[in-house]
Amino acid sequence: MGIEIANILRNATLCLLFAFGSHVALTPQGSAKTYGFKPILRKGTVAHLFWEGCGYIALSHALCVYISSQEGSSFETSVGLGLALRLFWITKSILLKSFTKAGVDITKIEVVTGIGYISTYSLLWGKGSPTLAAGIMSCLLGLCALFLFTSPSYAEQFILGARISKQESPFTMAILRYFGKINLMNASFMAALTFGVEPMKAFGLCEIVWSVADMYDFILGHNIALGNARSTNLITSVMAAATAYGTLS
Repeated sequence: MGIEIANILRNATLCLLFAFGSHVALTPQGSAKTYGFKPILRKGTVAHLFWEGCGYIALSHALCVYISSQEGSSFETSVGLGLALRLFWITKSILLKSFTKAGVDITKIEVVTGIGYISTYSLLWGKGSPTLAAGIMSCLLGLCALFLFTSPSYAEQFILGARISKQESPFTMAILRYFGKINLMNASFMAALTFGVEPMKAFGLCEIVWSVADMYDFILGHNIALGNARSTNLITSVMAAATAYGTLS
């Protein structure tokens, strides 16, 4: 019974992630209206670019979780394909000059992307040390995500090198924080798989990360800048905590 409940909770979360990720990745502006953002999400801005990124990272995380749940799958395949989808968004944005149009300095992004390609190649083709590659990417993405989530204003300056107007700032900071939060959840899942945690337990651990992060946002009222009710974070935090309990118990 416990395993059945855990599977139901994981599958329900996967459905939500695929639905959310697809909507946001394909129609950033339309999804912003759907989720009740009061400021207008303008194309060519940092907010628009990284809100679209949230959709792709949600899809990357969902893909990683789904593949890891399949019998006979390896952590190399699940993490490698998850990274590949993430790299698709970054590469697409670089080629279309989306980062440049938004005023983002891509120097550091290109370095991380290069490491990502090497790691993905190692994971999917078994070259070098896949475990080391996955560990490096998990740590690198986790640190960047933590920086974006806890200090988006500093991350905007030191990682992205973007210049954001004071009028745009609160809304953009909230988007960057959300981007950091969803990356933090994904990085924690990849790290858990890399260090040998079974997929269901790894999923439960990343739900704890999301729950704690959402509760942090609720306490500090970060969601208000998006035009959403403060209670939104409380609801999603409780849902994630319940999912974590159901999958870990």
